Amino acid sequence: MGLGDALPDDPEVPAPGGPGDVVSFDWHGCAAHLETSNRSAIAQIERFLGLSARYNNRLPANANGSLVSVLSRDRGALVRTSAWQAWASSHDQLIYLILEALGQIFVEAYAGTVFHAAAFDHGDGAVVIHGPAVAGKTTLLYRAWRRGFAVVSDDRIALSADYQAV
Repeated sequence: MGLGDALPDDPEVPAPGGPGDVVSFDWHGCAAHLETSNRSAIAQIERFLGLSARYNNRLPANANGSLVSVLSRDRGALVRTSAWQAWASSHDQLIYLILEALGQIFVEAYAGTVFHAAAFDHGDGAVVIHGPAVAGKTTLLYRAWRRGFAVVSDDRIALSADYQAV
């Protein structure tokens, strides 16, 4: 079973809603919900995102398009969203897929603009490096980092709706 193999009609895979914690992550007014029994994954996601998970007794009523379900199986875990599903055969793949799913939910719900770019902190603002794939954005960012500038992002930049914050 490959990482991207989707099995929409697999009779062995239960529908989302099985046992597990339902936690919510809030980012700039956007909420994403994660259903999983894997508490170590929740803790790792919290540390990576710098966000605290809010534990819920049940799935919030408005969670239809913002739910990520993780279904553990003997052969790995199935990560499902309303748009896609994929198998993870290792813990690292599981964390990657959860982060990708949460990121997609946040990007779709974010009121500002999100685009493919790199950025580093420069005093009171940020320097954004925008360009097509393989243009050297990450290379320039790496050079800035080597000179002591803090990295904001090397892949996606979120610009606030009022264009005042990156």
